[in-house]
Amino acid sequence: MADKFNENDDALAEAMGWKLEHIYDTRGYLAFAVVPSSNSKFKNGHEARQFVWDAAKQGNKLCRRALTIVTQSELVGKTKPPKKARK
Repeated sequence: MADKFNENDDALAEAMGWKLEHIYDTRGYLAFAVVPSSNSKFKNGHEARQFVWDAAKQGNKLCRRALTIVTQSELVGKTKPPKKARK
């Protein structure tokens, strides 16, 4: 995942009331998730994700990149190593 947030991106996301957090998914792998920031108007993660989704649909590049990062991290966790051929 080469497309990570830098400090400026983190500050902009924080100003909008959300952040990307590295979490342990219950399916057994680490992934990124959109969660409310510490001084957020959002009450829960669903509201923060919905805000990011709506902003991305309207063309906000930061929110689009955040959704790309979240999706990539989930796909990495779902991929399985190739099976070895029998000899």
